[in-house]
Amino acid sequence: MTGEEVLTTQEALQQLAKVGLNEIYKPKPMRFLDIFFEEIQEPMMLLLLVTGVLYSILGNLGDAIIIFAIIILLVLSEVLTEYRAKKAIASLAEIAALKAVVKRDGQIIEVKSTQVVPGDVLILTTGTKIAADGKVERGIDLEIDESALT
Repeated sequence: MTGEEVLTTQEALQQLAKVGLNEIYKPKPMRFLDIFFEEIQEPMMLLLLVTGVLYSILGNLGDAIIIFAIIILLVLSEVLTEYRAKKAIASLAEIAALKAVVKRDGQIIEVKSTQVVPGDVLILTTGTKIAADGKVERGIDLEIDESALT
């Protein structure tokens, strides 16, 4: 590809449909029950569960009920807090998504880095984080900081 050949928006959409999003990994969807089971497996929760079962077996039903009520309140509190935190982090990641400057239809436009496709011409400036693999066609005093890779 020479410096003058650039993708059209239509070609970029076709490439995106063909190769998919420019992502390293896809985080698994956040589920309430997954967080619940993660929290119930905490050592302190397991200890409280064992204690509650022992109290039930030994006949101290009142104490066992109180222990199980505490377990339920603690787990619900932890699950809600964890769920909100993960949701907030996911929202921040979406807001702070990297952008890439590409040349399409003969114009320089900004797109999400996940929308970069093979054949796109990336326009790099000082401090730009490179959004995809590629080859350098032209550069003036080009320096690359690869420390993030190690």
